[in-house]
Amino acid sequence: MPFAGSGSEMVGAIRAEWEEVDGIERETPYSTIADTRCRNAEAHVAAQKAKQAPVADLFNVAAE
Repeated sequence: MPFAGSGSEMVGAIRAEWEEVDGIERETPYSTIADTRCRNAEAHVAAQKAKQAPVADLFNVAAE
């Protein structure tokens, strides 16, 4: 994404689980903010995935 700014659109793409998210920003303060926000979004998505158990696990049944 050109003109990535503080990363709002990239965070949305990460939360939507796009395969690849790239951003371009020439202003260092904004790129630093975007980097932090993207890392936090990736951690959030990973934590949400870890909370979700397969249906078989919910009933203590071996998954086939």
